Amino acid sequence: MRALVLINPNAGNGELIKNTPFIIKKLNEGGIETDVMLTSGRGDATNYVKTYGKGRKLIICAGGDGTLNEVINGVMSFKKEQRPNIGYIPCGTTNDFARSLRIPIEIPEAVKCITEGTPVPYDIGKFNDRYFVYVAACGAFSGSSYTTPQDMKKIFGHIAYIFEGIKEIPAIKPHHMRFEFDTGEILEGNYAFGAISNTRSYGGLINLEKLGVDISDGLFEMTLVKLPKNLIETGKVAISLSSGEYDKNLITFERFSSCRIFVDSDSLNWSVDGEKGASSDIIEIENIHSAVNFIIKERKFDIPTDILD
Repeated sequence: MRALVLINPNAGNGELIKNTPFIIKKLNEGGIETDVMLTSGRGDATNYVKTYGKGRKLIICAGGDGTLNEVINGVMSFKKEQRPNIGYIPCGTTNDFARSLRIPIEIPEAVKCITEGTPVPYDIGKFNDRYFVYVAACGAFSGSSYTTPQDMKKIFGHIAYIFEGIKEIPAIKPHHMRFEFDTGEILEGNYAFGAISNTRSYGGLINLEKLGVDISDGLFEMTLVKLPKNLIETGKVAISLSSGEYDKNLITFERFSSCRIFVDSDSLNWSVDGEKGASSDIIEIENIHSAVNFIIKERKFDIPTDILD
């Protein structure tokens, strides 16, 4: 097998580019020949996939979740039967997606996962005309991932996001949002934060483990948070989101395969897989069921009794 390997040399703290010779060596030893390309700017990974990825059986992404998002947007331009398997070597700041699929965040183990693992189907999201891998979020703190300076990420890691998020607190305000689901159900209210996801955790803080996430059930999990009225409610929200013990008076969960979202302003910022998304007063969300195959070592996504009831 000959794989296209896309490497973001700026991902993480610089360890990735130093380990590139090791990565190539271990892939070759595992029976995977490689064509390696380094990204140098936004959009490179998508363009490389579209130009050099067609007809491949395997594309390997080495970088952060933003790089992976670009790879997936390239892969999704192919017909389903032409889409290659995806191997991921996570080297971002939080690596939420990798942790959710139990892809090792240590480079040697991530490479071993690709050479010895098994491809499993994974649902991909569509945000208007853009695809996302695991989360599209809006409102409070959702912009921290793309507004945090790269040098701070390298020095402080995940804590840099927290520093950046704290600066947003004085400006937090709720937005009126209306959700029209494919089931015909309508949900409407004022929310300070919203996220549509297909992952067990995101932001390094929000835990959906107890919700019973299945990566290929054709459904998204949606988290909506009301604006806390005081410090006590703020503490309840923080504890609920990080522990998975949800306070239903402040946090709403829904599952759906597609929906249309209407917001009170087109200035509401969205973050798509940690990167800045388009602002719009109408958002179309669609779950593309089992759209791609990711190579992982094991799949243990046991779904408990639905806690939403």
